[in-house]
Amino acid sequence: MSHGQIMHASSYQELLVSSKQSQDLVKAHEVSTDIPNVKKRAYNVGKQFERDAGVIHGMAKESIKSSASDQLIKTEEREIGDTGLKPYLMYLGQNKGYIYASLVAITNIIFASGQIFQNSWLAANVQNSCVSKLNLVLVYTAIGFGSIIFLLSRALLVVDPGLWTSRPLFAQLLSALFCAPMSFYHSTPLGRILSRVSSDLSIIDLDLPFTVSFSICATLNAYINLSVLCFFTWQILLVAAPVIIMAVKLQV
Repeated sequence: MSHGQIMHASSYQELLVSSKQSQDLVKAHEVSTDIPNVKKRAYNVGKQFERDAGVIHGMAKESIKSSASDQLIKTEEREIGDTGLKPYLMYLGQNKGYIYASLVAITNIIFASGQIFQNSWLAANVQNSCVSKLNLVLVYTAIGFGSIIFLLSRALLVVDPGLWTSRPLFAQLLSALFCAPMSFYHSTPLGRILSRVSSDLSIIDLDLPFTVSFSICATLNAYINLSVLCFFTWQILLVAAPVIIMAVKLQV
């Protein structure tokens, strides 16, 4: 049969001897049913596929590497690790921050001194017959109210400069955003900009001033209490000095 038409009609042996087309058909059938040859072809096809896949994968990697530096949305840069005192010094450098920090330290020293004097007055005169109980309580209460005034002043000195310090920073940020080129907005997501304007400025308004104040007050209170203890029992220095040195070393 050729092209859908019967060319010869005979037995298989006669067709195999007389017809070249029958011979070609039988040879093609033998080649296609040769199992080792089929496996070899399949193996070659698989190897070729692996080579093509490797080439495509390599091209994809090169494309990713080349486009990483030219990508539209840039990766956000963030400071990592220990930044030291630089951010706090920059914060205090805004709007007379050092003056307010000094006033916070002074009011905290006065408040701590008032507490010490209050307790000392009570301990020294609680068994003094020359001081009546009314005078003892009145003086103790007066010292307490005076300490509260300085405590309130310390809180106001923390909140007020925090507000006034964040204003120039906010103005600088808005000026930078308004003067930024259009490429900045193309390469920076809007959510990232809103996060910087909202959450970061909230940290500057609230967290940063109270963190600075807490650091100053906690340090002063620790040294004041240690000084009082050393005044009455100097032997405590034998224990306190190594502990302070160890604490400083661990923090550094």
